[in-house]
Amino acid sequence: MLKYLIGLANELDRRSLSKEADLVDEIIGAVTSMIEENGSPSEGDLGESENDDSSSKELDFHGYKTNNFHMCPGAVKAFSKINQLDLDENSEAVAVGAAKTTDDLLGLEEEVIDNKAASSEQFAEALMLFRVISNDIGELSESLRQDLSEDFSFLDMHIEKFAEYLNN
Repeated sequence: MLKYLIGLANELDRRSLSKEADLVDEIIGAVTSMIEENGSPSEGDLGESENDDSSSKELDFHGYKTNNFHMCPGAVKAFSKINQLDLDENSEAVAVGAAKTTDDLLGLEEEVIDNKAASSEQFAEALMLFRVISNDIGELSESLRQDLSEDFSFLDMHIEKFAEYLNN
């Protein structure tokens, strides 16, 4: 269910329906809060199957083992897709850099969620990481002649999470 709602919010944002996307984000926040208060539901409760290849897990990405991808099925899916592509040496370096930076962003977000607050410094760092990832994915898209931006639409939700916790 959360995966569907996140996708819906991203699609609404993409269509410039920011008010509607904000409402869906509020629902996501409420559901997340309920999960935190009542414990994690089983996968069946979320409507996700065990065979979903984008399930929240860590990846071994071209020799780099992620630590925080469990926070984001979208990251797992996007980098799993890239992992299957035939990358030249430069593209591989850019992709690994994007994976490491995404891992850093997700780790910072986990810290913010655990503390239930984000400082302005953490928010600034999250924005900087977001820009680096976006730049890397743009560079990778150009070298592969394949637009990967859609696969990284999950990043917006993570920045919104930082904003939600800003100065709590």
